[in-house]
Amino acid sequence: MDIFEEYDFFRCFREISGVPRKTTDEAKISDHLKNYCEGLGLETVQDLHGNVIARKAASAGYEAAPPVVLQAHMDMVYEKSAASSHVYGRDPLPLEITGDLLSTGGETTLGADNGIGAAYIMALLADSELQHPALEAVFTTREEEDFGGADGLAGDAVRGRMLINLDHGVDHQIVCGSCGGTAMRFVIPGEREKICGGQAVYKVTCGGLPGGHSGEDIDRGIASAVMLLGRLLDGLSSDYGARLMSISGGTSRSAISRSAEMMIAVPDAADIENAVGDFETSVKREYEASCPLLSISAVRIFDIFADSDTYTRETSEKVVRALYLIPTGIIEMNGKFRGIVNSSNNIGTVRSCPENIEMVNEIRAAYKSSLDEICRRIEIIAGMLGCSTEKFSGYPGWEFAEDSKLRAIAADVYRRMFGRDPEEVVLHAGIECGCLAEKYPGLEAISIGPNISNMHSPSESLEISSAVRMYGYLREVLKAMR
Repeated sequence: MDIFEEYDFFRCFREISGVPRKTTDEAKISDHLKNYCEGLGLETVQDLHGNVIARKAASAGYEAAPPVVLQAHMDMVYEKSAASSHVYGRDPLPLEITGDLLSTGGETTLGADNGIGAAYIMALLADSELQHPALEAVFTTREEEDFGGADGLAGDAVRGRMLINLDHGVDHQIVCGSCGGTAMRFVIPGEREKICGGQAVYKVTCGGLPGGHSGEDIDRGIASAVMLLGRLLDGLSSDYGARLMSISGGTSRSAISRSAEMMIAVPDAADIENAVGDFETSVKREYEASCPLLSISAVRIFDIFADSDTYTRETSEKVVRALYLIPTGIIEMNGKFRGIVNSSNNIGTVRSCPENIEMVNEIRAAYKSSLDEICRRIEIIAGMLGCSTEKFSGYPGWEFAEDSKLRAIAADVYRRMFGRDPEEVVLHAGIECGCLAEKYPGLEAISIGPNISNMHSPSESLEISSAVRMYGYLREVLKAMR
């Protein structure tokens, strides 16, 4: 069976998989969606932020029903394996089917987050047999960066007050709340000095990690390459007098870092290879279940025979202390929803810059007060270390509503179709529903979607049978909303 011919939404997904849609560079996908909707004869608007809104009139018998908003974001995270020759922006995503999974064969991110949601909407807009209220299709930009598209929507852009967001990745759940969050830049002054000869320079690399979404996957016990290098640098500095020359790791603050590397200078007699090998052995035991391909290596690059430039010992110590002291991973569990993370932080990237070393955090919390408290803790740590911080790209949470007609309809349809209750959850990841609910008072919202694994990593995959089930479910929910 060719799923791209059998199912319209898979055809749409393949179509947009050939269009560049990197976060903050969505011009081509925005134009593509605009042209697609206009080609269907729909009232279509493309705003200054690249958001696309299309409206489809109600089918016969649904004219009096309240309109429904279908929403997905058009952008995706770009991540690829170290061995991949894929060129984003030039090459279509290398879609591959293995059994019941659609992926890129481990080469790049699949973009099912949130391409499958966008594809669902595209197929529904073209479906002449769909029974439905008036539909507003809202495709937003910059979701993976700062919710800039949703935040930039005009106050009168969205008319409906029943919102079905299609940005979830577990098919037995109905999301009815989500965390807010903010990014925070932690800046360490990069003081440098000359060191004399008699030193060997090593490139130390940590890789082979699966990575993952810093919200969805924070509870999976996945190692962070950035954090592992911090631990290793601490030991090499204490035991061998290692001097940090540069450090780089991670690609996105919202992704658990899959790889990182640093350059260090050590006395020529130091047995660095064995020390790094011992460290690798110990952390492999810690992460053998979640990170079976974890690898850490040290390669001697060259020797220093004259004065060379490294970070000062004090700067190296600040890097280590920051990585130890900044709260990372799960900070607190949710007291109301069992098994749900309430707050967390992810040091997604670290970079040596000309004047400093920057670490970028993605902080998430179900309550603004919790978010503010974590930010304050990091600010205090920065003050203690003589560093600075800067918050940016904040987004609001989406609070759980005790009573929701939309959620009740969705749950009833789920029970009727699948013979069991859906799990109603408050999600730890940020979803645009919070931003939209703040912008449009009285908005009722849910978020649903098919099973997606390993978002924000080259291991991302979409369960095909789940995608088919959830598309059918979505059609039935719309049919029930008379």
